[in-house]
Parts: sequence; structure tokens; C-alpha cells
Amino acid sequence: MEIQRDNVKVERLISEANEQTVVDGEVALPGGIRDEAHILHTEARLSLEDAEVLTDRIQLNGNVVFQILYTQGDNRPRALEASSAFTHQISLPGIDAHSRVQTFGQVLEARSQAVSGRLLLHAALSLAARALERTEISYITGIDSVTTLETKTEEGYLMQHVGEAAVTHLLREEFDLPATLSIQETLYARAYPYVKNVSAVGGRAAVQGELSIDAYHASQLQDKPLVVTRHSMPFDISLEVGASDGEDVEVRVALKDIAVSSVDAGEGARLLRAEGLIGVTGIASVTSHITTLSDAYTLSGDDVTLVKESITILSNEVASQSVQSGKIVIELPEGTPPVRSVLAAFIEPTVADSHALGERERIAGVLNVTVVYLPFGGDAPVSAAVSTPFEALFQGALPDGSWIKIESQEIDASAITSDRVELTYRLCMDADAYELTTSELPVDAQPKAVAASRDGIVVVYPSKGESLWDIAHKYRVTQDSISQVNPNMKSVTAGKPVLVLQRQRA
Repeated sequence: MEIQRDNVKVERLISEANEQTVVDGEVALPGGIRDEAHILHTEARLSLEDAEVLTDRIQLNGNVVFQILYTQGDNRPRALEASSAFTHQISLPGIDAHSRVQTFGQVLEARSQAVSGRLLLHAALSLAARALERTEISYITGIDSVTTLETKTEEGYLMQHVGEAAVTHLLREEFDLPATLSIQETLYARAYPYVKNVSAVGGRAAVQGELSIDAYHASQLQDKPLVVTRHSMPFDISLEVGASDGEDVEVRVALKDIAVSSVDAGEGARLLRAEGLIGVTGIASVTSHITTLSDAYTLSGDDVTLVKESITILSNEVASQSVQSGKIVIELPEGTPPVRSVLAAFIEPTVADSHALGERERIAGVLNVTVVYLPFGGDAPVSAAVSTPFEALFQGALPDGSWIKIESQEIDASAITSDRVELTYRLCMDADAYELTTSELPVDAQPKAVAASRDGIVVVYPSKGESLWDIAHKYRVTQDSISQVNPNMKSVTAGKPVLVLQRQRA
């Protein structure tokens, strides 16, 4: 018995973990009237810098950048940015230096408190990691030198990674700020990178998109001390991922840093200077077609037994980005000052549940909304916070257990009444997912002694799901011989008798 084999390289999931941790920090408040600081809004951005592989675990290193909007001693909005470095270890049993590691993180909550001239900072983080192992599998494609052998093959597909790369790219651009805004100072910015197109040509992946920026400014307008402007910076980045034309390339783009400032451009206008740092990761893969021997038996003599091994491998990897627009009306909490004019609004989504709904992903959770506004009878900005449930459908169904992060962009808010505010916004979803497939692959074949059969006709009543091959294998006859004895039989039906002519076999 000569066994034909083939080899294929695949990836297996070694281990994965999801954890939460907190990052605390503090920073001194500038100025001499420190006790009068009033926090309007606090947000934080997480940047994972690297993952260090240790024994059965990894150490994540990164930074949390806090952005605090506040007033201090007067009515002018101010902003302060502070960074807190952190390290966190995640247990991943079985990981080693040859493993492929993927990480994910997001800020669940950020807050600050002014105490004795300092800002106390706090952020709750969600961190996730998984380790994948590249391995080679040997499987049986056929058997030779066995007389009267009947075989059945099975077609399958396996995903194989062919290359990956990561780059950090700096974007710079200048934008005109009109004199009508009376901008006194640019405070800070929020940004989100949109991917518009990915293509693979000549071993490289080309990624086109834009960095969408919301910039916040202190203004000298009496009824608008805080103004928001929107800008975009296009990017076109090439990665050497080893992909051939037409191969699948999954791309992940993350914001690492955003910095803005403005200078006087004359006649009341200003020039906004923006720098955005983005990290781009590309992974190229190819789907390979394989043919395996799924079953075999002999018509006489010793039979053949296939030894199969259950193998769970990575069959698909998804990096998905989708955008959904929304509109809500919120009612401010009881006891908050009535709204005269809205200056800005912030939305921090929290995902509670997600599942596929047809070709789309249904995501439900909570929108944590902060509205910064001028109240009636006052010139100092105040803020109010409200939480409201949300549900959104994003294009592209995701596998269970996907890593999902949702950010808000392009938020517009206006007062409907003194205690009601209408908001329109865009929710930007980034998802990272994989799918596993478990297959029974034949890894060996062995002879099997069987008792001799006798001549005769056997009446078989097939069970549900039993096929013509199953019956032929059981009685060690060919499928053609069963069809000849049952000329009017078009297919095997559960409970409907099938005649099998069994001949004596040594």
C-alpha cells in the first residue's frame, strides 16, 4: 500500500484573552486660579505601541492621551492634553517568539477631577490579544498498489498568509480658518482615519483614505466662545506585504496622534496647522484549493482504514470598517441650567451586544452624551451629561466574538427647547475578527482484517442521511453494482428499500 501525501501550511489559534485595566495619572493645572477650574468634558485616546512576547504571556506597552476641556477663572474655554504611559501583561498559554500576535484596545471610560491645582486622570481600558501559530499539515491525497480499491475524495479550501507589513505615516496639512469665526486660539482636535480603497499590485498593498478631523477653538464671539471646524487630510500609503495581484489584503488603520495649532494669517483670519500620525498594518492571504482522501475501502481481502485527525485552523480573517449616521433627541437632567445655545457635543459609544442580522451587523449599546452650552443668564460655558440606549445596523456581518470599537464623528447639536437638544452624528465601527474551521483530515491509512462475506441479496433500509457510498462501503460493493440492481432508483431515500447483491469475498 503506497500512500500519497501532500503538505500545506496553515495557522492555528493558540490562545486568546480579553481583559480590562485602569490607567491613572495627574497633571498640574496652569495659571494662578487653580481652584476655580471647572471640567466641561474629558476624553481619552489609547495608542498601543508594541507587544513584547514573554513566557506564556505578552506585555502590552502603550499610552493613554487625555484631552480635557475646561474653564478656569473666566469664561474662556481652555484645553489640556496629558499622556500616561502604561504596561499590562496578558496571559496567552503556548505563545512563543514565532507566534503571530494580534492586539486590540479601547477606552471604556475617561474622567478627570481638579484637586488642589492638579488634574487627577482616570481611564478604564478594554484590552484583547490572540496568538496564532503557523504550522505545516501533512494529509493523504490517495492510495496506490491496492487492488479493488474504492476511494472517495473531498475538495476543500484553506487560507494561507503570504505576507504582512506595518508602517507609521505622518500627515501634514494647513487649512484656512475664516475671520468670521473670530478664533483666538486652537485648543485640540479629535480625528478618525477612514479607509476608502485597498488594492494589491506587484507584491504591494495600496491603501487610500482620509483622516477626518474635528478641531476645537476658543473664539472671541460673544455668543460662541467655543467653535468647531472640520477638515480632512487624504492619505495614499503603500505597504510591501508580498501579495500578488488579486490576493486578499486585510488592512487596519489606527490613529496614533493628532496635533493642531493655529497662527495669525492677517485681517482676523487664522491658519490651522494639523499633523496626524497613523499606523497602517496590512496582512495578505491566499485561498488554496486542496483535495483530500475522505474515505476508502476494498472489495475483497483486507480492508483499509483511514486514520483521521481533527484539526482546527484559521479559515478567515476580517478587518472591517463601516459608518452609520444617526439622530437623537436628548433631555437634559433635572436641575441643569436651561440651554441658550449649544457650543459642542461629544458622544462616547459603549457596545453592549452585537450579532449578525442577514448581511449586516446589529450593534446595541449606550451613547454617553456630553453637551457643552451657554445657559440663559450666563456667559460661562457649562456642560451636562446624559446616557441613552442606541441600536445601529452596519454593513457586513461579523463572526461571533469579534473585537468591535465604535467612535463618533461629525457631531452637530442644536437646542430644540431649553432642556432638549437634537444631535446628528456618524458612528464609525472598526471590527477585527477571525473564523475557525474544524476539519477531519486523513493523516494515515492502515490495513484492516475483515471476515469473509457470503453470496446473497441484502435488503437495506437506509437511515436518514445515509448515502449510496455509505451503503456500498458497508457491504463492500461498488456503487455501480447497486445502481444496476436498482435500475429505477434515482437516489437513496431514508426508509425506502435498496437491494444489494453481495458476492462471496475471501
